[in-house]
Parts: sequence; C-alpha cells; structure tokens
Amino acid sequence: MRKKNNRLTERFQTIASTKPVVSTAPRVRSTRMPRDNERITCYRYGKIKYGNFEPVQVVIKDVSPNGARIVLEHASKLPDMILLKAPSSGIKSRCLVVWQRGHTAGLKFI
Repeated sequence: MRKKNNRLTERFQTIASTKPVVSTAPRVRSTRMPRDNERITCYRYGKIKYGNFEPVQVVIKDVSPNGARIVLEHASKLPDMILLKAPSSGIKSRCLVVWQRGHTAGLKFI
C-alpha cells in the first residue's frame, strides 16, 4: 500500500511541476458568402404580407440593393415568398425568404 501511495505522490508532483499547455481553439471558417453590395443599417418600420393573412408589422434592420434583414414581433415561420412594404424607405417588393432564425429573417428582393 505504501508503494502505491508513493507512485501517486510522485505522479501528482510530476503533474504539478509541469507547465500547463495552452492551446488555442482551431480557426473555424465562416460559411457566409461574400456580399455583392454593402448593407445599410436603417431601423425602419415596415409590413409584410403573405397568404390571406393581415399584414404583419416588422422592423427593417438593414437593407441593400439585393435584399433586407427584418425582425418580426413573434417568431412565426414565414413562407418562401412574401411582400415587403416600407413607405418611409420607398420599399415595395416581392421577396424570397432566404433564411430565418427565430425572430430575424433575411430577404432577397425579386
């Protein structure tokens, strides 16, 4: 039993005397595709319409010539195609819903 304790003590001392190994996490490449046009932050109110439902108010967080990012009040699943209207920004366009994560969605103007 004494011999076992000596080995454990030696092992602990060896571990304690070694310098800790500091490693960095591997770099993860972004899968985001490069954008053709820059987004412009705008924070404007707008409305989306789809199907036979009443228009839903949204906040347009940013916009580019190709699309926009919107935030919905409720995280409801959007269909593939919607109509986005924002009279204050001069936007009235049919849009393709490219992605949606919770309350936020990315739209492509068509």
